[in-house]
Amino acid sequence: MLPHDTVQDPGAVVRRARKARGLTQGQLGDLVGCAASTVSRWETGVIRLDLETRRRLADLLAIPLQHLGLDASSPTARSITARVGGIIPGSREDHQVLLRRHLLAAVPAGFLGASAGLPAHSLTDQITISLEQALLIPPGDLRPVPLPVLRRMLADAQSDFAAAAYQRLGERLPKLLALAQTTAATEPPPAGALYADAAALAAHLGIKTGVDHLAWVAADRAVTAARPSGDPVALAEATRMLVILARRAGRRDRALTLAVDAADALSPHLVADPRAGRLHARLLCTAGYTAAGAGDRDAAGVLLGEAAARAEAGTPEATQIALYQVSAALALGDAGHALTHARGVTPAAGLTPERAGRYWVDVALALAQLRQPANAWEALRRAEAAAPEEVRARPVVRDLASDLLAAPGARPAGLRAFATRVGITS
Repeated sequence: MLPHDTVQDPGAVVRRARKARGLTQGQLGDLVGCAASTVSRWETGVIRLDLETRRRLADLLAIPLQHLGLDASSPTARSITARVGGIIPGSREDHQVLLRRHLLAAVPAGFLGASAGLPAHSLTDQITISLEQALLIPPGDLRPVPLPVLRRMLADAQSDFAAAAYQRLGERLPKLLALAQTTAATEPPPAGALYADAAALAAHLGIKTGVDHLAWVAADRAVTAARPSGDPVALAEATRMLVILARRAGRRDRALTLAVDAADALSPHLVADPRAGRLHARLLCTAGYTAAGAGDRDAAGVLLGEAAARAEAGTPEATQIALYQVSAALALGDAGHALTHARGVTPAAGLTPERAGRYWVDVALALAQLRQPANAWEALRRAEAAAPEEVRARPVVRDLASDLLAAPGARPAGLRAFATRVGITS
């Protein structure tokens, strides 16, 4: 039995209770619905236990609630069943159900069709209208298309995203999603994975442009289509979109668990499928960035280090990890380390326009943190040169441009025109 004094470290409490009951990490993972490595990360503190998972573990291992930092009289500690209508979080599928309900709660009342009368005066307005058409209007009476045609259409859309051609991508998505959904009804396994990839791409576009309520819809459809397709990579990418959205909604602990669980689920496929290896690293990086956003420097270092250990120096994967290290350092408020990591990346050497644009925006944010407005402005100029629509799409750029306009001293030439281009009208 556990002692009756309150233990401050929930991971240590879980480890002691698990061992006291003769369970391995894998056996406890099976009970909760996650991988053994996720249990290990809970116990070592790499992943913090969110309150709902603590409640689940308390029930399974008969741990007194107060030992896991739960108040027995609080709504959190009372039956989770009452709060989420019968779903007890734990398994991967339960995570998706819980997030789906978060999605429905997050959609503003009356948003359906709310932008139908919007003038398409900004990139975000245009993307919003395109995503609504793609996600909220039934596909109509369409015929399935051959899978090679669907794959080519998806590849073209993915190329648009990599090129930061977001307006063109938005124009492609309604037809792509409609045909993929129609084709998936006749050839479920292969076409279902393609539909999942297309929906995940729509979610990523919504995330990029800040249209989160539509990104939730797209991500939910991606997971729903990927699960029965049997394609582990499609499911992992769809889950990654949910991770990003959960993080942006403030559910960082749950997002972290989802990310590492999805990465672990890809582990058996790393040798046979190169896509799985690339996505495994990206999921670990997404988890590391999520931990950084929560202020957990140690967990961020462990997760990003695990991703880096698998990547060969000079490869595109290693460059991607370096970009995440820049973003994670920024999230931790360490602009100096962000610039140190940034110096290890050569933007002109193989970065897609989307990645190059993000790189220069992160450099600009770091320089602004260090109170170097002139250098931050120069980085923004480079970001716009690399990927104009990346700069126009991201709300953080508008915030930074506003800060630079308000900074003391002479206003750099071109800054006011830049601010207008990114949507600042005052």
